[in-house]
Order: sequence, then structure tokens, then C-alpha cells
Amino acid sequence: MRTITPQYSPTLYRKLVLLCCCLHLSFAAEAADLNVKQLRNLSLSELLDVPITTASRQSEKATDTPASVMVITKEQIEQRRYINLSDLLQDLPGVDLQRNTKSSTYNNITLHGQLSNNKFLILQDGVRIDSPTREKIPVGDNFPLYHAKQVEILYGPASTLYGADAFSGVINIITEDAEDVNGVRLSTSFGSNNSIYNSIHAGKKLSDDLEFVMGSHQQRSDTADLSKYYPNEFAKVNAVTSAGKVVVAAKDRENYVGNINSSTEFVKLKIAQDWTLGFNRSFFRSLTSTGDKPANVFYTQEGQWNTEINTLYATYQHQVNEDLSIKTHINYDTYEVAPESQYRNVFTDFGAGYNYSKGSKRALEQQVNYKLNANNSLIGGFSYEEYTSFVTPNLAQPFNRDKPINAQNQYFMNTTLPVPLTELSYRNSAFYLQWQAAWSPQFSTIVGLRYDRNSDYENTVNPRLGLVYRPLQDTVVKLLYGEAFRAPAPDDILGSYGTFTGKKNAQGEYISSQFRAPNPSLKPEKSKNLEFSVSQQWTKDFNSLLNLYYIQNRDLISTRTEAVPRQFIEGAQILKTTIRDNLGRGSQYGADLGLNYQRAWGEWKWSTWGSYSFIQGTVQDNGKTLDIPYVARNKIKLGTTFTYRDKYFITPQLYLIDRTNTELPDPQNPSKRQQSPAYALVNLHLGANNVLFKNVSLNFDILNLLDRRYYNAGGSATSTFAAMPQQPRSLMFTLRYQF
Repeated sequence: MRTITPQYSPTLYRKLVLLCCCLHLSFAAEAADLNVKQLRNLSLSELLDVPITTASRQSEKATDTPASVMVITKEQIEQRRYINLSDLLQDLPGVDLQRNTKSSTYNNITLHGQLSNNKFLILQDGVRIDSPTREKIPVGDNFPLYHAKQVEILYGPASTLYGADAFSGVINIITEDAEDVNGVRLSTSFGSNNSIYNSIHAGKKLSDDLEFVMGSHQQRSDTADLSKYYPNEFAKVNAVTSAGKVVVAAKDRENYVGNINSSTEFVKLKIAQDWTLGFNRSFFRSLTSTGDKPANVFYTQEGQWNTEINTLYATYQHQVNEDLSIKTHINYDTYEVAPESQYRNVFTDFGAGYNYSKGSKRALEQQVNYKLNANNSLIGGFSYEEYTSFVTPNLAQPFNRDKPINAQNQYFMNTTLPVPLTELSYRNSAFYLQWQAAWSPQFSTIVGLRYDRNSDYENTVNPRLGLVYRPLQDTVVKLLYGEAFRAPAPDDILGSYGTFTGKKNAQGEYISSQFRAPNPSLKPEKSKNLEFSVSQQWTKDFNSLLNLYYIQNRDLISTRTEAVPRQFIEGAQILKTTIRDNLGRGSQYGADLGLNYQRAWGEWKWSTWGSYSFIQGTVQDNGKTLDIPYVARNKIKLGTTFTYRDKYFITPQLYLIDRTNTELPDPQNPSKRQQSPAYALVNLHLGANNVLFKNVSLNFDILNLLDRRYYNAGGSATSTFAAMPQQPRSLMFTLRYQF
């Protein structure tokens, strides 16, 4: 198996492994729905009794819910310095995160081996805030946590309650209430590589019938010049087209750039107790050269990928009586890749190839919660959704928002062939019902079913079964089964990518060596998941969790070459066509093991967390059986926080990540995948609260403390790095003030 040689000291690695053995593992399963200040003084056992809502859409304890759930509290977010959602996910068991490796998603996230950023849902206060039309999106600073009261992470399929795309899990960012903020909170950060991060968070309860919370953040960073730290990987070479033409000689090549920026805004109004009105917006900008080798791309500011998501919603929630409550939710969401987004690489002959896509969703959902008696409850409801999506192939000029689709006058690059532009419209209606029963204080079950009817792809039925058993007061055993589906994304259906050199055949047709053709016949991807977990509260401040899972997937969407090239562009001869198709099947199994411990000595407090994760699996695709991509078989993640008088803290973190599979086959052994090397990474965070002035907090963060050269798995195409070089040591200083 081909593996890139790691560039870290074996001696150092052995020392870090020894350090792992000396530290306590943890698996944070705390929950929080109390006042933020109260949470700081709760024991681990008390934290487990705090209600959560994501798993069953009703308030319940994390230990009682028939699901694998983790909850990260605000105190943990602050002391572990989870600035954004990707920081938090990197620290979780069962999660593989490959940073800055993909042009359109920036970070590549895999949860329990389920690949892709569009196979889990991201919610804020129960409202979906990721792409409404299922596109792959960046997950980084565009999902900040400065406003989070807690984050609930539901592992496993959740389509029974959440529908499409809750394939591998659901992440719910619960924001602080007006009374939690009670004023204005300002934060500013600056650090290495011209990094700046600013946020404002305000909230006030104006009366018993009106309260508001709002916030905004802006971030930008040049990121490090990787050519200085990885000179071999980023050596300047000739830029050569696929036809062999040298566009720019090595001596004239541009310098490396890799800057990013993001911004978000949100507002939430609570009116007369029953009504909530809200708006969320997120924007992320990165470069389309992300993850590409110098021979295949221009590192320019013009080659950028800009995505924006907007969510406008209203929720009416009313307690009719002691046993019956209703919830009505309406929302309008949009997703857009900005018209100036473009690629400048070997596939566009190093010219500017523009991309544009836009999607929208209108949805209505009605949910009813009914308590049959003290031990039985029902949740049921229906939803109706309308979608529109539009995806362009590579364009020779930017899409004009001011003109309708049929008046764009767009032509394929290097040709006079008009580009056919098509909008996809479809509808989805769904009905779901879930019964939760407590048969005794020790034994409870859940049974759920959802039916989705779609106008564009096949209908689906997704069941959910769960059993929770307490053989002892402090022991909880869960046996869970669930099914889920991921609907095909518009890019899978409509995506059409390729280039023309300008050459013609004898019949006067423009010649293309390869094009990806649309495929309107795609079906949803399907998943079945079986889980078994045992949690044990050994003392009030020491708990453990073992989670075992087995997953089967089918109808996975991947790319195949058509036996006969499809001539779907009038006036062109296409020598090879590929399509996205439901080709793949696969399975994976794994385990997450952890311990969580805390202890106090007078004014000192020590808490430690971490996890060990194992995963193994294969996927059958295009007649080949390969290991699942973008996972490390073994992962150890550790951290510990020391606090003094609840004012000062220091948090070191350690990651030991095994070799990680890419998507690329090994040239020496096509039955295996190329891998990025194993690595050890150390981060350090320090903080102080109310030290210089009242309500002032200071933080100092050092990422990659030992300044190691390490890699994350890339390699979705031969033009990309199989092992993408990562950032050197970076520093960040943060000042926060509460008015």
C-alpha cells in the first residue's frame, strides 16, 4: 500500500503515546439546558440529568434517550476553545476531519465512516441551517459557536424524525437565551497570518411577551504560506494544459496563496411565549486551488469559491393542556454559489471557468406531542417541502443574476456552442409517528416510522427502534436500530463538467476528451445502522461509555464511465462520458470508548476527556472492493483542563491519528488506497476571566504547539494531493468584554 512518509520524530511519537497512557480517556456525554452559570458547578452525574431535545424532539435526559448522543456545554466550548463547529467535531470520537483538502467543501468530514459534509444535518435551535438543497458545503468558521449554550450531537441515522440527509447524524447548536446574554458581548481576536476574528452577541428580555437575541461574526485569515514549510510539495513547476501546451513556465509561476474569510448573522425574537421568529445567514469564501498540486492549478485570488446560506423561519409552539402540545414551523431557505466563483486549473486549460448554483426550499411542518399517560407518549406530524435548484457547468463568463436562465447567452469555453441551462423543481411530503414507552423504571422502548413521498426520486420508508435498560442504577444499556436516506444532490443530478480545446473534427463538431453528463434517474442513498452501548457512572465525577456500531449502505452515489459516450451536447463530439450513478454498496463497523473524570481541590479543578475510536469497512464500487475512504482505523483524542478559582484555565489537547485512506487507488496495488501518514498534534489553550477588569476575558491559543509537519487525507482526483500539507504553528489572542 502506497503511503507518504510521515515527517515527525519516532522518538517524539513514542513519548506522546506514553503520555496518552498516562492521561485518562473521556467520552463527554454531558447535557445542559440550565442557566449557564449553574452548569459550572454541576458534577458529571448531575450534568447527565440535564434535559436535551435533539434525539426525540422532546425533553429528556441524555442517559434516557434511545440514541447515541453527546452534549458539549458552553463551559467546555470556552475552555476547549471550540471556535467553530469543525473545531468541536475534530475533538469528537468517531469523527475524521481532513482540514483544507477540498476546493468546494474546504474541510472534509466523515462521521462513523459516512463520507461527506452533506450526510449529516446542522441545526441551530432545531432549525436546519446547512444547505437546504443538499449540496456539499464548507463546514468551518461559517458555523461559529460564540453564541452556543450547548451543542447536541446525535450519532446514527435520524431520518425517522428529520427526513432526508440525516444519514449519519444530527448536530444541533442551541443558542443562549436573552436572559443568558442580558446585554452585549464583544469579542476580538488576532493572530498569525493576518488572522482576525470579531463577534458581537446581544440579548435582552424586554418584557414577559418580548425578548430578542442577535449576533454576528466576521473572520479572515491569509493562512500560512505552505510553500515555505513544504518546499517539495509546493515547488514551482510548469503549468501545462492537457494538450501539452506550457501556459506559464516554472520560473514565472505565481506564489502560493490560501486565504479564507467568513461571516454570519442571526436574530431570534420570542413573542408572547408561543412565537419564535428567526433569521440566519452564513457566508464562506475559500480558494478553488485548495488541495490541488501546483502542476494542476493557479494559486490566485481570482480562483475562489463563495457560498452563502440564508434561513428565514417562524415557529408557533403551544401547550394546549398538560398532555397535548402542538408545534407549527414554516421556513424559507436559500443556497447560492456566487457568480464570481471560478476555477483556474488544468481542466479549464488554466483559464477562468466560472460556476454558479442556486437552490431554495419552502417548507411547512406540523408536529403534535401527546402524552397518553405517565409512561407512554406519541410524537407525530407531517411536512411539505418545495425545492428549486439550478447548477451550471463551467462557464466562459460569470452568470448574470439580472437575467433569466433562458437569456444568459452562455457558451462552452473555447466554442460557439450554447450552454443548456435547466432548473430542477420538485416536492416532498412526509408523515411520521413515534411511540415512546417506559415499561418500568429500568426498561423503556421507542418505535418510530416515517414515509417520504417525493416527486423527483423514489419514495422511502425509514423505521427506528430503540431499547434502553438500566440493570443497575448507574448502568445504562442501549440497543438501537435505524434507517436513513440521503437524497441525491442537485449537482449529482444536473452536474455537467468538461472542457473543449477549440479543435473540431471532420464534421465541424467541437471535440471534448471527456464530459460528465447529467443523470436525472438517481435514487437516494440508503443506510441501516445497528448500535449497542453501555454507559457506566462509577462515581459522581467518573463515567465511561462503550459504543459499538455496524452500518450497511446501498445505492451509494459515485462516478462511472459510460460504455458508449453520450452525445448530449449538440454540435460536439465527446470521446468519453461519465455520470453519477447508484453504484456503491458497503459496510463498516467500529467502536468508540471513553472515560470522563473531574476532581476539585479547594479552588482548583481538574477535568479530563478523550476517546479511542476504531473503524473498519469496505465499499464495493465499479466492480472493485476497497477500504472506506477518509477514515483512520485508530484515533486517540485527549484533553485536560486545569482551572483555578473559576478564573484561570489551561487546556492542552493531543491527537494521535493513524494512517488515513484517501479516495485514490494505490498505483502499485489497485486493490488498496493511497494513505496519508499518521500524525501527532498538540494544541494549547490558556484563558483568564475577570482579571484586568470586571467582565473582561482573555485567551491565548497555540495550534500545532510543537510546529510539526503533518498531512490530512486529500486525493479525490489525481490533480489533488493524496496527503495535503497542514498548517504550521499558529497563535491567536482573544479579548472579550461583556457589557
